[in-house]
Amino acid sequence: MIVFQKIKEFLEWMNQKGIPVPIARIDRKPSVSFTLLILSAAFVMLGLVDPVLKLGVNFWEALAWHVTSAVLYYNKSAKISKDGIEIGDSESSEED
Repeated sequence: MIVFQKIKEFLEWMNQKGIPVPIARIDRKPSVSFTLLILSAAFVMLGLVDPVLKLGVNFWEALAWHVTSAVLYYNKSAKISKDGIEIGDSESSEED
């Protein structure tokens, strides 16, 4: 929990200074769900090295967050039909 507290303090400091929170982009379009996917992957990696570095990151909680973020990100472009589930690019799913 130490890491989360430091991140929260950093984001509050950025907010006070008027600096926007960076968001990852796909095809030059900002994507909050992709940003969550990247952040959660980073926390899973931190959780793997936590026994050595003692950062306070629980691997299993980070993994649960990563799975949730992955479902959120990939569900944007999923199509469910009689033939099954098809995951395509988000542009083709928006045209229908």
